[in-house]
Amino acid sequence: MRTYANPANIELPIAVFLAHDSYQQAFPNQESYSISTLLKPIRQTVLASRIKPGQENLADIRLMLASRLGQAIHLGLETAWNTGHKEALEALGVPQSVRDRIKVNPDPSTLKPGDLPIYTERRSSKEVMGAIIHGQFDIVWQGEVQDLKTTSTFMVSSQANADKYIKQGSGYRYLNPDIVTKDTLTIHYIIKDWSAIRALGDSFYPQSPVLSKQYPLMSIPETEAWIRSQVAMLRHHWNAPEPSLPPCSDEDLWRTETQYKYFSKATNTRSSKNFDTLAEAQLHLIEKGNVGVIKEVPGEIRACKTCPCFSICTQKDAYLISGELKV
Repeated sequence: MRTYANPANIELPIAVFLAHDSYQQAFPNQESYSISTLLKPIRQTVLASRIKPGQENLADIRLMLASRLGQAIHLGLETAWNTGHKEALEALGVPQSVRDRIKVNPDPSTLKPGDLPIYTERRSSKEVMGAIIHGQFDIVWQGEVQDLKTTSTFMVSSQANADKYIKQGSGYRYLNPDIVTKDTLTIHYIIKDWSAIRALGDSFYPQSPVLSKQYPLMSIPETEAWIRSQVAMLRHHWNAPEPSLPPCSDEDLWRTETQYKYFSKATNTRSSKNFDTLAEAQLHLIEKGNVGVIKEVPGEIRACKTCPCFSICTQKDAYLISGELKV
């Protein structure tokens, strides 16, 4: 069980919401991996299996807000389709002839030509190399797997997680070939920090707080090869000494971009100007007559703060010493 700290003294009614994790281990007594687990760093997955009582990272409960909001939105979508979709479709002005064709979580064998099936939150599994691979998708609509992502404007614009989303969607198709019949994935982004004012003044800024984007899925053979590769990697490293485990990448660590800071004097504690690239910083230095210094400041690491393996992972120690990780 994950344990939490509450340094801000958030009151109990809300603290319970933040501490509640609805995820349940699907196959506790077998070698099993969810599609989401296969997307995680090998180091994190292996170390999570070694955590003993009392070694858990006492996570700041405030850092769980984004995760819990995501869970609540997923639950809300499932509830809407299972208990109130007829009224909602009518309110949206969808014609009765179309509403009658929409089938919610039907048995695939009962579908007729012209039916519009939608499946929500279906859990499925398949044995691969003797391990159980399982997963639960958000939506399959008319044969296309779709997913909800509560995220930031930056993550939508940068598309930093696009490769992971494609692998995740491909994994869900691999597990559900009976209902996922299309070779595309649609991600529905729910943008938490969206600004209507910025949208009015910037045509490149997302024009809606809810934005959908389609991606191509990997082929079935490519997906199976990826799953087999991840299972093999996990087995290879499962009993390896902690220092020899593959290090988490900058992407895994949620590292922010490196900055290049210009100081008019080397002794100054505050920079005069910050740049995203070394070339820009050097040009500025030349413009200042080569007076001053440029200091490279590595991006800040954020993922370790919520990682359950924090207490037994040595990779984070160097980041604490360098200042790249602040806790």
